[in-house]
Amino acid sequence: FSTTVTNSIATKLPLAGGSLTGNLSITKNNPVITFNDTNNNPDYQVGNVNGVLRFQDITNNATRFQVNTDGHVDFLTNVDFASGIDVTGGLTVTNGELTITHPAARINLTDNNNDSDFRIQVESGEFTIRDTTNSFVSRFTIASDGTTTIANNLNAEAGIDVTGILTVQDASGSDPT
Repeated sequence: FSTTVTNSIATKLPLAGGSLTGNLSITKNNPVITFNDTNNNPDYQVGNVNGVLRFQDITNNATRFQVNTDGHVDFLTNVDFASGIDVTGGLTVTNGELTITHPAARINLTDNNNDSDFRIQVESGEFTIRDTTNSFVSRFTIASDGTTTIANNLNAEAGIDVTGILTVQDASGSDPT
C-alpha cells in the first residue's frame, strides 16, 4: 500500500521538487509540516496543534509564534518591526516598562476632538513637553543639569515649598525688591 501511494504521489509531485497546483489538505490529529534544513539550524515545524496554529523551532524546542483558538496572536520572542507598527486599538504593556530608543525619542499625544496636542520628548539630554498645536512651544523643560523651566504661569493650588534660595523677578527681568 505505502509503495503504491508513494508512487502515485510521485507522479503528481516528483520527489526532487516540482509544482503543486490546486489545494493541499492534510487531515490528521495535530497535522504538521516540518522544514528540515540539511546543513543549517534551526529546523521548523508549522502545525495545527490542538486548534492552535503554531510555528515551532524544533531544534530548540521553542514555540516562536502562534495563533490561538480565540484568534489572538502570541509572539513568544522579541519581534522587530523594521517599517514601524500601527496600533489602532489600545496598547497594554504588562511588564511595566516601555522603552523608546532614539536620538530624539518622543511620544505624541494627539487628542482627536479638542486642542491642544502635546509631544513628550528627550533630545540632547533635555526632557521637554511641547504644545504641538501651537508651533511646538516648550511648556515644560528639564535640562540635563536639573534646571526646570515652566513656560507661562504656574498654578500651584496646594502651595510651593522652597528649601533653597528663592529668586523673584518681574517680567522685565529686574529684581522687584
